[in-house]
Amino acid sequence: MRVATRHYTSAVEAADRLDDLGDDDVDEAYKELFEVGVAAGELDVALAAGIRAVHMASSQVERARLLARVALCRAEGDGSFSHARVELETEIAMLGDDDVVAGSWYWSYLAGLCYRLGDNVGAETYAMAVLDEPAAPETAMPRALALMARHTMLVDRADPSRFEIGDAAIAAAEEAGDVDMLGAIHSNVGVALHYSGDCEGAIGHYRRAAEIADRRGDTSRLFYVRLNEAVLRSDQGRWAEARPTLDDLRRATQYDSIGYCHALSLRELGRLEVHAGRLEQGRSWLIEAKDWFASAGNRDERIEAEIALIECSLAEGRSDDVLAAEPNLVASIGNDALPHYLDGLIDHLVGSALLQRAEGREALARFDRGVAATADAYPFNHALLLVDKGKAEHALGRRRSAQRTREKADAILAAFRVEALPYVPPPR
Repeated sequence: MRVATRHYTSAVEAADRLDDLGDDDVDEAYKELFEVGVAAGELDVALAAGIRAVHMASSQVERARLLARVALCRAEGDGSFSHARVELETEIAMLGDDDVVAGSWYWSYLAGLCYRLGDNVGAETYAMAVLDEPAAPETAMPRALALMARHTMLVDRADPSRFEIGDAAIAAAEEAGDVDMLGAIHSNVGVALHYSGDCEGAIGHYRRAAEIADRRGDTSRLFYVRLNEAVLRSDQGRWAEARPTLDDLRRATQYDSIGYCHALSLRELGRLEVHAGRLEQGRSWLIEAKDWFASAGNRDERIEAEIALIECSLAEGRSDDVLAAEPNLVASIGNDALPHYLDGLIDHLVGSALLQRAEGREALARFDRGVAATADAYPFNHALLLVDKGKAEHALGRRRSAQRTREKADAILAAFRVEALPYVPPPR
């Protein structure tokens, strides 16, 4: 943080001397103020400088690089992801057929914007538009960005190639010489390992990303690394360890201009509190997060908050509310795939609600469906489904089957190093 503040102060001082600088130096001063402003979390100042730098850009390529980054930063601040997409697509329409380098900058950022909006087809199309072009030194950075976007989508689908693409993204960032991008990709690879069940491997990549962000004074990037590690600890039931980190991130972004980060911290803190049995506080955080994601058009993020709110209702013993929420949630999802780490959650919640109502056979059917859906997805969700499937089997008098099911769950939970399971309300 001190590094970011020092760099930011230096950039502001340089900007204050603009009247004494030539045009080229003014351009560089604005670009520097934009970059260090983003890193320090001073988004309002950063955007003002970034817009000035866009207007002073000396080439189409430079304009594309700056405008795409400014559009994404603005969207992360105020939730205007749809507007940013339209803005960049309008710029692409005005490019000539031979403006491949400028186009690559727009395509790479549009891949990320589409992903945030839940448009996986659009995200894949724009990422491949970059990657299908012949590799060249001037497109090294857009290629690294496109690979990172594609890696994120492959992680969501639990695609077997996600680890290969993650390694390719790391190599591309190293080739481009972009240390900040390298840190971001290490964080993404950590997420892939986390959701495949390799917690120690995930922590290794998170620590590498944190080292880079801390050394560069990039508090914005450090936010995501700390969030990712706290989510892993929360899933392990290490709530006392994860809670201070998440609450610190919530406080740090409360009056920040980056609303997306604040909403993420609220959602994960709310989810932790629900799992730890602090239901009233958890619900409050989750509602605030859901409302922000809904206003910003972040479909997957909103749905994840809604699922956590339904989980809160279940923990409150409100099984009727859980069952009533299912049709609206399914309709909201439609035919679009959700990230694989959400696979089976609806079946799990509905099965648990049925079990609360002593409808054991119906509950077991939903648990079986969820277990099948998570067999090749997030091991943590698979294990939790097995735990409750075992409860349903036990309630139906199938004690040997229940014991075998629980043994399978315990083996996965032990490998994941889970210390506590999410809160379950006492029987009524």
